[in-house]
Amino acid sequence: MVVEVPLLRCATCAARARQHGPYFLLRRQGHAASNQLRHFQDVRAEVNQKLKTKALKFHVAFIPVGRDQLIAALIEGRGDVTAASLTITEAREKLVDFCEPR
Repeated sequence: MVVEVPLLRCATCAARARQHGPYFLLRRQGHAASNQLRHFQDVRAEVNQKLKTKALKFHVAFIPVGRDQLIAALIEGRGDVTAASLTITEAREKLVDFCEPR
């Protein structure tokens, strides 16, 4: 039997992945390695609390892409959301939806 694990794929700037190394998702000295990671850890915890399941957990995977590829990654389905500081422009708003940072 195959069980699908709920997964949110977050396209993020590859430069951040290089800065923190291949394991940038891990905690460092008990603290999350980046603001993006902290935010998505909070999202993961909130969703798992609402799901109220013990065996099946919601997960977040970071997909490193070039900064100039963030929107393309969303459009092409390589990511479900992106976490990056992007200026909202009319051209970008025609391609993707933006939200207020938390």
